[in-house]
Amino acid sequence: MYGTWADRIEKGLPQMNHKSKSKSDAVWQLRAPGPEDYSRVAELADQLGYPSTAQEIRSRLEGMRDSDQYAVYVAELPEGKIAGWIGVSIFRTVAADPCAEITGLVVDSDARSLGIGSALVQIAEEWARSRRCNAISVRSNVKRDGAHRFYERHGFQHIKTQKAFRKDLAASEVAAEVSSSATKDSQTQLHRVSSSANIKGDAPRNLPYET
Repeated sequence: MYGTWADRIEKGLPQMNHKSKSKSDAVWQLRAPGPEDYSRVAELADQLGYPSTAQEIRSRLEGMRDSDQYAVYVAELPEGKIAGWIGVSIFRTVAADPCAEITGLVVDSDARSLGIGSALVQIAEEWARSRRCNAISVRSNVKRDGAHRFYERHGFQHIKTQKAFRKDLAASEVAAEVSSSATKDSQTQLHRVSSSANIKGDAPRNLPYET
């Protein structure tokens, strides 16, 4: 429905070339990722602390093809290497107006302090403005002091500290199925005991369903 990631550039996704502050005066391009980038995006996700495969990246991006709600950009160096990426999306809740949220930002450990992270944040902000967002936010692990300083240098303010909770629904479903199966087996066994006792003329005792 929304076309490929490459097609999305032509449908309103901001893109830009940015000159770094490094002595080499290198230039990189910020663009939407293509299938040829998925392996490298996965490698950088690993650096961020989220091990992923190229197939997982492809599947996730397929679910983010609505360019009015999601955007992902990679920073490509002149030699074609992907040095970083950023994800941004519209965060919606009943209690507040929609705002943009950075869902992931990473720059290769070998390409930091060149201005790539700043350029990625800038294009995420441009995308957010183009979607009429009045604010952009980011969640950062309390242990990432360097990331906190980076965001503060770019105008982000620390507004609160939270605890994040997560429930594994797949594991919960399996546990529920096991519990349900165990209950059925127990009831079947009790029914057999009850039937056997009635046949012998003895009333079953201490059964869970006795009144």
